[in-house]
Amino acid sequence: MFIFPNEQRRKLIFSWKDYRDFFLYARRRIQSEQDYFLFEKFQGTLLVRYLKNKGVLINQNHALDIGCGFGGYATALQEAGSRVVGLDLDSARISGLPVKVTGDALYLPFPSDSFSLVICSSLIEHVPNPQHLLLEIDRVMKSKGYLYLSFPPFYSPLGGHQFAPFHYFGERLAISIFKRRKKYAQQEWMEQYVSSSPTSYTTSFGSWGLYRMTIMWVKREIKKFHWDLIDCSARFFPVNPTLLPVMGELLTWHAQFLVQKK
Repeated sequence: MFIFPNEQRRKLIFSWKDYRDFFLYARRRIQSEQDYFLFEKFQGTLLVRYLKNKGVLINQNHALDIGCGFGGYATALQEAGSRVVGLDLDSARISGLPVKVTGDALYLPFPSDSFSLVICSSLIEHVPNPQHLLLEIDRVMKSKGYLYLSFPPFYSPLGGHQFAPFHYFGERLAISIFKRRKKYAQQEWMEQYVSSSPTSYTTSFGSWGLYRMTIMWVKREIKKFHWDLIDCSARFFPVNPTLLPVMGELLTWHAQFLVQKK
């Protein structure tokens, strides 16, 4: 039965309070940079719980958070005992981490075999060459190391990001509706991160864009690496539509993959 994988039937690791708090943080997230950081950090605490449930020893890991935004996930990992490096195109905005690196995810400025845990959340759908991103992750990940990869599938209700749900009707119409709605007009702090007048999905975030990423594509790419797939599921959710061909792309609000390098 696809709805509850065996490990979830044994123990549901998230409570109704977690879902309520998630909703409250999500609703406030665009009000300020601090609110967005708190939204990231809350998700990071849930991620730590998920990783521990899968047997990942957080307090023994040297972790890399790629495209870490304001550093919320990395902060949660650090508070759980992990040694964390946060990498982003603009490391000045990362809060509270002792090691912050400015860098391009497609050209990671680290030696090979450097990290026992790599976090790549909500990034792969924003890079023009996702294959190269996975190659770089594989390079810096130690043997027996873990990769946590997550993203909203493009054809899911949230897959269009700021263009959702109008991305179902084509790029041109979605962009046109986004411009007229002026969704982020009252949040001046977001102007440096989200373009108010994009000409295409690839220019929707200024120096980076939005690309069509699917669960099927990631599953296919994972098979090309020396990685063991530990889990493929819907993030923070008690049901798992990712196992459904085609329909999983539509029903999964945010897909997550946990793999281990052989």
